[in-house]
This record gives sequence, structure tokens and C-alpha cells, in this order.
Amino acid sequence: MGFSISSLCDKDRIIFEPASSTVHEKIEALKALHKQQIETYAFIGPVLPGITNVSEIISKIRDHIGSVWVEAMNFKAAHKTGFFYERLRSRRPGLVASYKAIEKDGRAYFDGLKREVEKLRKEEKIEITLVMHENN
Repeated sequence: MGFSISSLCDKDRIIFEPASSTVHEKIEALKALHKQQIETYAFIGPVLPGITNVSEIISKIRDHIGSVWVEAMNFKAAHKTGFFYERLRSRRPGLVASYKAIEKDGRAYFDGLKREVEKLRKEEKIEITLVMHENN
């Protein structure tokens, strides 16, 4: 059983998951399920630059999960649908320019995320699967 978490801040969660449970509710559910010895995981994604802090999220839920999936942002899909940028512009307008720059050349973002996940695998000794999209 798993839950998606893209931020520990509900103000940011509401931007992209307005109908989902609060971050606190998700973490409490993971705790309760884990306590009942039900296998749990977290899906951290998409990793939103300037919003998602992967290591902070893992630190907060580490004792209540068996594994983690980390999904890189799919900038091209976000551009095609328009929904993502519409929401970002309305709630976090200061991030739009940096997201557009990453969309054009995301090597630093993707390489940085790969390094962060490798580091966390070693430090946290937890199974972490990184999901990357080929079209980025």
C-alpha cells in the first residue's frame, strides 16, 4: 500500500493534488499500515524543483515504508497539457521561468536527481527506484 507525496507542505500539495488527503493524513496512514505489518511504499513525484525535497520526505517517512519510488518531472508532458504550467503560474509564478529553462535543457536537474537518489540509497539503506521519462 502506498501514497504519493510531492511535498511536505500542504500549500504545495494543493496546487497539483487538490483532492488528495493532507500530507499529515498520508503519513499517519503509512504509520498505521506499517504498524499492522502491511507492506508500504511512498511515491515521491513528480520531483518539482523548488518544491520537492526528496531527502526531507524520506527522512520523515523512513521508519514507515519498505521502499520508495522517485519520479523525475516530465517537463515535456507538462508543456503539452498546459495544466501544470497553468497551476504553477497561479500558485508559484516565481518558478515558471526556471521550469521553462529546465524544459529546454534539463541535464543539471536530471543528473542532480540521479546523484541525490544514489546518495540516499546509501545513507538510508532503503530500496529507492528512480523513474525517468525518456521524452525529457
